[in-house]
Amino acid sequence: MSRRQAGCLVLGLFAFTTVSACATDDARTWSSPSGAVRFTLDRDADGLLYSLDFDGTDVVLPSRLGLTVGHDGIHPDDVVVGARDLGVHSETFPIVGPRTESSTEWREVEISLESDDRSAGTLRVRIFNNAAAWRYEFEAPGWVDAYEARNLREHTTWRLPPSLAWFTERPNAWKLKSYAGTMISSTADRLHDVSPTGPLQGKPLTLELGGAEDDPQGGPYAIITEAALFGFPGLRFEAREGRELVADLAPPLADAASVVDGGVVERRGHLATPWRVTLVADDLDGLSRSGSVIQSLCPKPEPSLFGPSAGEWIKPGRSVWHWWSGRLGTPDQERAMTDSAADLGFEYSLIDEGWEHWDEPWDTVRSITDHAREMGVGVWLWKHSDELRDPSDDFAVLRGFLDKVADAGAVGVKVDFFNAEDLAAVRLMERVVVESARRRLMVNFHGCTVPTGWERTYPNEMTREGVRGLELNGHAEGPLEPLHDSTAPLTRLVIGHGDYTPVGYSRPGPTDWAHQLAMAVLVVSPLQVYAEHPRVLLGAETKAARDVFEAIPSTWDESVVLPESSLGEVGAIARRDGERWFVGVVRGSENGATALRLGFLRDGRYEMVDLRSDCDVGDPDCGFVRTEREVMTGDSVDLPRGVGQGLTLMLTPIDG
Repeated sequence: MSRRQAGCLVLGLFAFTTVSACATDDARTWSSPSGAVRFTLDRDADGLLYSLDFDGTDVVLPSRLGLTVGHDGIHPDDVVVGARDLGVHSETFPIVGPRTESSTEWREVEISLESDDRSAGTLRVRIFNNAAAWRYEFEAPGWVDAYEARNLREHTTWRLPPSLAWFTERPNAWKLKSYAGTMISSTADRLHDVSPTGPLQGKPLTLELGGAEDDPQGGPYAIITEAALFGFPGLRFEAREGRELVADLAPPLADAASVVDGGVVERRGHLATPWRVTLVADDLDGLSRSGSVIQSLCPKPEPSLFGPSAGEWIKPGRSVWHWWSGRLGTPDQERAMTDSAADLGFEYSLIDEGWEHWDEPWDTVRSITDHAREMGVGVWLWKHSDELRDPSDDFAVLRGFLDKVADAGAVGVKVDFFNAEDLAAVRLMERVVVESARRRLMVNFHGCTVPTGWERTYPNEMTREGVRGLELNGHAEGPLEPLHDSTAPLTRLVIGHGDYTPVGYSRPGPTDWAHQLAMAVLVVSPLQVYAEHPRVLLGAETKAARDVFEAIPSTWDESVVLPESSLGEVGAIARRDGERWFVGVVRGSENGATALRLGFLRDGRYEMVDLRSDCDVGDPDCGFVRTEREVMTGDSVDLPRGVGQGLTLMLTPIDG
C-alpha cells in the first residue's frame, strides 16, 4: 500500500487517539516548484497533522506537529490563523566533497498558529523538488531552563507507510553517543522492538518505499534526518507500534555543566529549531544528490570568520595516520610519518592520542611541524573533548589550547569523545569550530553526532565521524561487515562527510584488498585519513595499485551513484576528478548486479585500469590483480561475485 488509496484509513496514534488518513475540508497542500513533492497541512479532532507524498507515493502518512516549552510553544491543538506562500526560491552554492556545487529550488510557506489564550508561533516549511523541511519558531524566554528541567518536548511524529528501513545498530549504550553503529535493515513495523537497546533509533533513517507491503524493497527512497543543529539538542526517533516515529530530543547529561550557569547558551527569547528534513528520490543517485539540501538549510559562512583568504588555510587533503597500525608513535616515528606523507603525495599527517605525554610536548610538536612544513605537509593534533568542556571565563581552557596549537604550527585539531548530542555538547562543538576558525585552524570531530550541514556555515569543519569506520577492525566489536560497507555510502554518507578512515590491507576483516581500496572512492571526506601504515602503502605488495591509490583525491568534481547499486547488496559509485573517472564497487551480499555498465563516461576512448583481488576474503597478504584495456561509454565490466570482494577502476581519457 505504497500508493495513495481511495477511501479512508483510521490509524492508531496514542492509546486514546486516532489519526485519520483522509484530508478534511480544512486541508491545505503546497507543492515543490516541479510539483513532485507535496506537503499537506490538516487537522483532526486532536489537532494539527501534516503528510508528505512524492509523485503520488506516500512518504509520511498524516502525523502530528508541535514543540512546547511548558505552556509556550506550538501545541498539537493550535489552530492555523494564516498561511503565506512566500513563493519559489533558488540557490546555487559551492560544496566540498562529492561535487563542486549544488543547486536547490524550493517553495517557502510561513504558517501562523495560535491557541485560545496566546499567540503560538510559526511553522516554516520549505518544499524542495527532492525534499521537504520544516521548523518551529516562537517566543520562549525560558526554553533553556525548561530543557535542563526536562520540560522541553517535541510532539512531531512520522507515520511511515509500509517500507524497509535502514539504520545503524549497536547493542550497547554507545549506539546514540557516537552514531558508530553497523548498518542494518528492518521493516518499518518492527522498528519499535528490533533493537536490543530499546525503541530509540538514530538519524538518518533511510526508507525503501517501493514494492508490495510484504516486500517493500526498492525505490522511491527517503531519508529522515535534521539540518542546522545549532544551539539545540539533537533529534532521535522513538519508534512505536504502527510504524510511528516520535521525536525524542537528546536529554541533558547528568554530569554535564549547566549550559545556563556556564554561559554556554544565552537566554534567548526567540527559538528557531533545527529543520526536520525528509529527502526523497526515485533512485539512489537522486537520493545522493538530494543530500545537499541539508547544507542549503544552514546559514552561509560568516565573512568575518571566512573571508576571501579562507582558501589559504582551509584545504582538503589526505592524511597518514600512525594510530591504526601502532597507536601513537614516538616523536621520531611521527616525524617520519610526515616524510611518508610527502612520499605518497599526501597533504597531512595526524598525531593522535598521547602526544601530550611526550617530554616537552609543545616544543616537540613544533619541531615536527617545522620539519613537515619543509616537506609540504601539514600536521593535525588530537584532543579529548572532556579537557575542553570547562565554560568558565568564556571557555578560557579551550581558547588557551587552540592558541598553543596554532603557535606550535599545526593546521588543525581532531577533537574526540563528545559522546553526546545534548545541548551542552552541541554548543561545545560549535564553540570549537568557531574558535578554531579565529586561529585559522581546521577541525575534525570524532565521537560525535552525524552531520547536519555545518560544513556550509563553518567550512573549516573538514570531516566528522558519526559513522562506523575501519577503526573497528582493531576492536573487540569488529571487524566491519561487507554489508555495512556496501550500504553506508548510499545512506549515512548522503547527508554529509564521514571520517571512516578507509584502506586497511593488514586487517581487512572479511573483505579483500580490492574492497579496501574501493572504499577510498566510496567514502567522501575532505580530510581523508587513511588507516593503513605508509610502510604497507609504499611497499612492494601494493605496488600494482599504487598509482591508482595515490591519484584518488579527497574531494571530487562530480559523483554518480551507479544503477547497479542496491542497498545491502552492492555499493557502486563513479566519481570524477578533472577528466579522469574512478569507480569503487563493494559487494555486501551474494545478490545484486553481476556486471557494471560504463554509461556515465563521456564520449571518447578511455584507458581503464582494473584492480581486483584473487584471494580469500580476510587474507592480510591478499594483493592485487591488475589489468588494463581500452573502453568506451556503454562498455561493461564484470563484477566480483563473492561477499566482501571489491573492484576499483581508474579511467583516463585517451583523446585528451
